[in-house]
Amino acid sequence: MRKPFTPEIAYILGMWHGKKLPDGIGIASEEKGDHFLDLIRSYLHPVEKVTLYKGKYPVFYHNRLENYLKKLEKDRWHRFRYHNDYSAAYFAGLFDITGSIVDGTVLLQGDRMDELLLSQLGFYPTKKEGFLIPRKPQAFLKYIENWRDLSPKPSQD
Repeated sequence: MRKPFTPEIAYILGMWHGKKLPDGIGIASEEKGDHFLDLIRSYLHPVEKVTLYKGKYPVFYHNRLENYLKKLEKDRWHRFRYHNDYSAAYFAGLFDITGSIVDGTVLLQGDRMDELLLSQLGFYPTKKEGFLIPRKPQAFLKYIENWRDLSPKPSQD
């Protein structure tokens, strides 16, 4: 799969990393599952045969695309450790699918690599009850604001 890496793909990767299903390409979110597939359709690859995982999450199967996303996910340290649109889009996707704001505090679900990346970017997260909490919540929200709620490209029809 030779697709140039773009911030839109970084956003898709953030969403996929946050709530990926154990089988196929899809996310464990009833509300955003179709939106995720629309983004895949717009920025990565045509989605043909969509099935429901466990009867409620839309998913499709494409080995090359799944391996491409896994490769990008494995390579996160090299791609997202700098302040740029790529890391902002990645964390916006992760926040849109797993994050929330509670009493002015940003809560984000992520793994150890996400914690290291946030530290590298200057947000220095603390970990509490399985959530990453950036110490500078307003700066973090400002950083990802341009990439929040990414929309699919308009169709060419």
